[in-house]
Amino acid sequence: MEDTLDTTKNEKLAAIFSKLEKPTTSDWMLGHDYSFTKVSISSSVPEAYLLKHVLVDSLGFPCDYMPMEKVLWEIGFTVNGILCKVVSHKFGHRLYIGSVDDATVSKTVDYLVGIFNSATVFLSTLLKDYADIEIKKGNVSIDNQYSSLRATYDYFRDEAKKKRVEEVEVTPKESANQLLPGWNAEMEKLRHASYLEQGAYFAFFGLLEHILVLFLAFNDFDPKTEHLKEFIFRPWSDKYKRAFNLKLDAEADRYYQLLIAVSRKYRNPQAHGMFNKEGRSMAFFLEGTGLLSAHFSNEESAVPQWVRGDGKELEELDGFLLWLEGHATYKVPMQIIKGGLRVHFSEEDRKTYKDLMNYDDASEFVEHENLMADNHGNMDW
Repeated sequence: MEDTLDTTKNEKLAAIFSKLEKPTTSDWMLGHDYSFTKVSISSSVPEAYLLKHVLVDSLGFPCDYMPMEKVLWEIGFTVNGILCKVVSHKFGHRLYIGSVDDATVSKTVDYLVGIFNSATVFLSTLLKDYADIEIKKGNVSIDNQYSSLRATYDYFRDEAKKKRVEEVEVTPKESANQLLPGWNAEMEKLRHASYLEQGAYFAFFGLLEHILVLFLAFNDFDPKTEHLKEFIFRPWSDKYKRAFNLKLDAEADRYYQLLIAVSRKYRNPQAHGMFNKEGRSMAFFLEGTGLLSAHFSNEESAVPQWVRGDGKELEELDGFLLWLEGHATYKVPMQIIKGGLRVHFSEEDRKTYKDLMNYDDASEFVEHENLMADNHGNMDW
């Protein structure tokens, strides 16, 4: 953080923690025989992960970092003459109070929880402004949600396919009493299939937008001229044109036209309450004739989409996703994205991505990074 911000911040934090003192011995550290009462503060201090920055980085309290497996850090201090420490464990944060007296422990915990929350709330307010500064610099990473978004799309697509080919059972009574036995059941089945297909289209465009935002880190992103936060909320079509040169990449242009058509046909009307720019949802009265649609076109049949749909557009969307994986520019980015890694936008990380793209393979990189992430997440040092 900037110096003036640090000075103001540290003065405020010092006031909040005025009753805390740095320990004079190392008895608080793991490996020392000292009797503590353990109390979980994961629920009572929701932002306890900020305590290292508060106590160690800002106020200089002693910290033992990665002292053992399943422990990220422990910070020692005394309050009212009682030796204490706060510890970040794999499964949450705990206070260790150097007393076995219930009243003393309860009073100490209540006090510490109070000042911890005061400090973290205060710091969170400052960090919101600091985060905006870092975002503008490009010093951020994005949580890769590809797997979850892809699984949602795959689920709706597969269920829609199964529903469309599902056999409709016709009872003997229906066969005897209906002109077209099973017709109603068949129409209901197709309607349900269309609901699932609609879910697949919505899920696909969510997946598409996520991928296109992540692609920016691999495609000459410059935080001096582009603003990531603004880019994220652009229409998907703008993101697509940023990712692909439609004049030089014929296949990218072909898929773009497909995506535009699918979006207008399936996504946009549903997303906007079945209203659209062409006026398809509106009608006017013509004397002697009755109500007429305000949209005159012979582009589509009057037969409802849920009856005539065949799922072919979904197959084309599958083809698009497969095409991305083999694209000359995005083969390596897709390896990283499918591998589940966070995507970083800092200058150093963008250079790493560029080197991997020149090498034309990121499989070993993905394997190594996932191993490191698993070890860190499990606190296996």
